[in-house]
Amino acid sequence: MMDKLFDGSDAHLLPGNAELIQRLRYERDDDERYEAANALEAADKRIAGLKEAASFNFEQYQDAAFRLHEAEHNLAVAREALKNLFLISPTALECNDMHHAKKDQHEYDEDCPVLSRYEDALSGAREALAQTGGDDAS
Repeated sequence: MMDKLFDGSDAHLLPGNAELIQRLRYERDDDERYEAANALEAADKRIAGLKEAASFNFEQYQDAAFRLHEAEHNLAVAREALKNLFLISPTALECNDMHHAKKDQHEYDEDCPVLSRYEDALSGAREALAQTGGDDAS
């Protein structure tokens, strides 16, 4: 990240510092000024790197907030659809009201697997509605 930013140009330097660094470096007779120029340039590079990192983190935060908002919207739509399906589903069914595939056929005195699955699905819908907040659709 830092390497691509600092390719020898002065783009990473704070305004006004590029000129100051050049002036300090041209006066090489004073080692303290030359070291000050290097220190100032290093500080500017560090500041530029921190700004880029902060910008990247903010963009990630914005993206995460957008995805969270979108997920909340999708959850609300799914919850409403589930609630509507639950409300129109018959709750007082008997075995002879249900279609039985060949594998689900049973004797009269046995439990009905189709009715069991239907009741389990209604129970699951009721629990899902309760977990997503708000009232249960019963």
